[in-house]
Amino acid sequence: MASVRDDPLSEPLQNGPTTVVAVSLAEGAAARIAQLISSGELRPGDRLPPERELAQSLGVSRGALREGLASLESAGLLRARVGHGRFVSLTGSENVSSALTSFTQLQPIGDVIAMRRLLEPAAVRDIPAMKVADVAAEAAKSLQTMRRAAARRQYAAAASAHTSFHNALVRYAATRLHRLLLLGLISASETAELEVLRGAAAAKHSLARHQAIVDPLSAGDVEEAARQVEEHLEPAFTYPADPAR
Repeated sequence: MASVRDDPLSEPLQNGPTTVVAVSLAEGAAARIAQLISSGELRPGDRLPPERELAQSLGVSRGALREGLASLESAGLLRARVGHGRFVSLTGSENVSSALTSFTQLQPIGDVIAMRRLLEPAAVRDIPAMKVADVAAEAAKSLQTMRRAAARRQYAAAASAHTSFHNALVRYAATRLHRLLLLGLISASETAELEVLRGAAAAKHSLARHQAIVDPLSAGDVEEAARQVEEHLEPAFTYPADPAR
């Protein structure tokens, strides 16, 4: 198992934003173990090292480690056998993806959006030049569906179209882990977007933000589209509220 020194999540950000979202030691430990599972370094059926060794490797207390392990068990990534330790669940790659999605569903929505804001623009920049037009067309189609559903007050359908919109944007993320993490984060955001779409002013604002992503993408300007994605992923509480009645 990789030590904390070998773990890319333990390295400081280089040339990145000066402000990052703080996560608890338990959340950090859980994220590192989930990454090892997704990357294949920890395989289905593998037994995790003893708690003392694992806590030392990750640089956390045993209490924080246990909290992180419990969240991974709830998400289905790990299973505990009394007297034998913890093991990576016997799942295929699709189920691992589902488990990662379940794990992101457990996180505060503010953390989910903040992580998307860090990861999603990079995925947009990874879209191959020959695929930009296809992605733009798919995103535009999802936005049209989203707009029509919102106008009919079919908010669940609009939120689903919103998820499809962002899934299209991240399809060509450079690594499988990047894609899996973003698909889980986008799925975890759907309930929050549903609430945004229920407010007329917030829905109008959200639709405009999505159009601002489609326009440069349709023109082949991936860099501007990525910048618009970052701007779009601001905290939902900054969206305009409907006037009080």
